[in-house]
Amino acid sequence: MRNSGRFYVKVKNRLFYVEPISKYADRNADWDNGMKNYPIGGAVHPDDSVIKEGKRFKNVITLGKGVSPIGYIEQLIANEES
Repeated sequence: MRNSGRFYVKVKNRLFYVEPISKYADRNADWDNGMKNYPIGGAVHPDDSVIKEGKRFKNVITLGKGVSPIGYIEQLIANEES
C-alpha cells in the first residue's frame, strides 16, 4: 500500500483532516509536508477522496496549488481568536 498523504491536525480542540488531491496521485508520492513526526506524503486521486461535505465533514475547503494546509489551518485559528 502506498502512502496516501492523508493526515489529521489537531489545534485547540479542533480536528482537521488533510487530504492532498492530485489527478496524478501515483507521481506525487514523495512531497515533503514540512512537518516533523509526519511521514513523507503522497496524494489521493480526486475519485478516491473520502472528504465530502455532509455528516462527517463540514466546511470543506479546497486549497490552491502550493498553498500549505498547515499554514491555512494556523491562519484560520489565528483569525478566529482575533
